[in-house]
Amino acid sequence: MNVRRPSRTISFTRSTTSMRPSLCTSATTMWTEFEPTSIAARRTARIVATIVFDVTDEPEKCRIERAWALPPSLFCNRLVTRMPPVLWAPPRMATAPRRGFLARLLPESGGGQFFDLFEQHAERTREAAALLAAMVCEGADPEKQAELVKIAEHAGDEVTHAVIERLHQSFITPIDRGDIHELISRMDDVLDLIDASAERIWLYGIRTMEPDARELARVLEQAVIEMGEAVRRLRDLKDRPRLLAHCTEINRLENVGDQLLRRAMARLFTGGSDAIHVVKWKEIYDYLENAIDRCEDVANVIEGVALEYS
Repeated sequence: MNVRRPSRTISFTRSTTSMRPSLCTSATTMWTEFEPTSIAARRTARIVATIVFDVTDEPEKCRIERAWALPPSLFCNRLVTRMPPVLWAPPRMATAPRRGFLARLLPESGGGQFFDLFEQHAERTREAAALLAAMVCEGADPEKQAELVKIAEHAGDEVTHAVIERLHQSFITPIDRGDIHELISRMDDVLDLIDASAERIWLYGIRTMEPDARELARVLEQAVIEMGEAVRRLRDLKDRPRLLAHCTEINRLENVGDQLLRRAMARLFTGGSDAIHVVKWKEIYDYLENAIDRCEDVANVIEGVALEYS
């Protein structure tokens, strides 16, 4: 601990059994009333000096700093005269530094800000999944939809960066720090894969959508909706059954996605299509199914949090 020291050496020539400093103007009594030759005496003097500087405002600090250069008796007289509420009032000495310390460690809004950011990210992911489903299932313009999905993905990235930055600034978090990082990372993976799927449909110039792609897009959209509901339930872990029900539904949708992928691949490779068509759709199918898998990863993290705080 860095401690400010006076420019002159202060000796301790008096000791008593009292543990509370008196209001005497004597230099030796003001600093400590412990055994003069003990380590505790010197340590107490340093602690008192540190507390004075931690709890006072800037003008008072300047006056104290100017007093350091005075003889010990004058310095102590001035300190006792001008600062009795600080030195002799235990509640102020105990609470003022603590508030300042915690204010630097904890954000003003507390731990709820993390849940706010989770919900914002989940909403951006839901928007992107709806845009992708409109592109694949309803024949919306691929270029326009891909551009809108990209905007949602950038907004999600900003939320992810805000979570990581706030995590570095916070000493106390509402849930485990590792769970916060894992959760926002997996949620960001879902949004990135949705963006990759939409972008490839546009870049590959695909205008006729495969029936299996439509089914995968619908399952993905439903999985994202369930993921958002699970994230919102994470704020209040009292209703764990409903939270776990959303996670279970995501797991079921992931199994459906696996079945759709296998069926889509079988049709793709046995349909007699040209190689370029096969390569394009195989990649798109993989991205769609991977996005559903990442939704399951999010559900697994949430289940772990619910179990840990049950």
